[in-house]
Amino acid sequence: MKLSRQQKGQSIVELTFAMPLLLVLVFGAIEFSNLIDLNLILTHTTREMTNLTSRDRVLTEAEIQNYLNAVTDTAKPTMCRDGVGCTQNTGQWYVIYTQVIYDSVPGPCGLPLNNGDPDYYRIRRMATWTKGSFVHNSKIGENGACASDSADLAITIKGMSGNQIFHVAEAFYDYRPNTLTPIEGFLGFALPDFFYDRSIFSQT
Repeated sequence: MKLSRQQKGQSIVELTFAMPLLLVLVFGAIEFSNLIDLNLILTHTTREMTNLTSRDRVLTEAEIQNYLNAVTDTAKPTMCRDGVGCTQNTGQWYVIYTQVIYDSVPGPCGLPLNNGDPDYYRIRRMATWTKGSFVHNSKIGENGACASDSADLAITIKGMSGNQIFHVAEAFYDYRPNTLTPIEGFLGFALPDFFYDRSIFSQT
């Protein structure tokens, strides 16, 4: 009987020392699962936005707004718009839609690329082609800039024929550890706090 009590006492002591490590492993797994899920959501959002917009050569302002609302609404509750019955994470995300258009008129963007192909593509973006409160500058360039000035776009359009339209969607996300995780402060320093995804679809 005395030996049994000693063994139980030893087990309790071992569990006490092991519990913090177990909690870190469990809640760490939860957070990393959230990160994987977030990455998939951002990828789906940008791809779906470019997929929808690339179906029509001429888009109205209302259509672009409807597409932005549709793709962000499918990402709820990760992306929530105010006024649509969703109040979580309203200030943590931002989606930007951009067109890269062909302009045959020689000008600041009518410069040759490295292989001599003409580059008449420039960035077109209206101020209303965004959604979300986590405002962030586009990583591909500002409205009116030459596409060749953006390293990623220059690679995309290099050697492409004229009169095409490229549709670009960018998603930015300010990640915060799960508030239900009691050790979020401990995990926070090891987790990325900013996520970005971009998709580009072409249209002839």
